[in-house]
Amino acid sequence: MANQFFIWKDAECKGKEPVWIELSGEDFLRFIKQSENSHRRFIKEYFDEDNKSLGFYKFEVTEENFRKWDARRKKSERSEDVLVANKRKKYLSEKENIDERVVNSIPTVVYFDAPITDDEETTYHDIIPDFDMGYTKSEKTMLLEMIHRITQTLSIEEQKIIDNLYFNNPKNLSDNEIAR
Repeated sequence: MANQFFIWKDAECKGKEPVWIELSGEDFLRFIKQSENSHRRFIKEYFDEDNKSLGFYKFEVTEENFRKWDARRKKSERSEDVLVANKRKKYLSEKENIDERVVNSIPTVVYFDAPITDDEETTYHDIIPDFDMGYTKSEKTMLLEMIHRITQTLSIEEQKIIDNLYFNNPKNLSDNEIAR
C-alpha cells in the first residue's frame, strides 16, 4: 500500500469542515518546504500499527491537535526505551556470572521532554530557563543531547539527586535535605 498525504485546500478553515487534497509524496515534500506553509502541522498514522511496512497516511491538523498527538508519540517512544532498558537489565541479572554492579550501571533513561508527572503535560524543557546565550538552535540541541548523554552515565541515585536539585522537587526540599 502506498503512503498517502492530505492537506486542507484552505488553510484558513482551521480544520472545520475541511476540503481535502491528496498529494503525492513528492508534491507533499515540495509543499512543506515552502516557507509560507511552515506554520501548517501534520500527523502521521500507520495503516496498521502492528505492521508498519504497510505504509502510513499523513494529514493536516490544527496546532492543538498536533501538540496532543506529538505528546502521545513522545510518551510512547519513552515507554519503549524504558522497556528495552528494563529487558536488558532483566536479561543480564538472570545470567549467572554477571556482577550486580554491571546490571546497576545500565542507565535509567532521562528525557528533558518527559512530563514532570503523569498527570500533566509540563515537561522538564518547560521549567528550564531559556536564556539566550547567543547559541544557534543546532548548538542548543547539541548541548541538550550532551546533557542527556552525561546524565545517562550517572548512577540511579545520582540521577535522582540531579532531578531533585534542578528539575523536580515536589516536596520543596532544601539542598541539604537532598544531600542527606
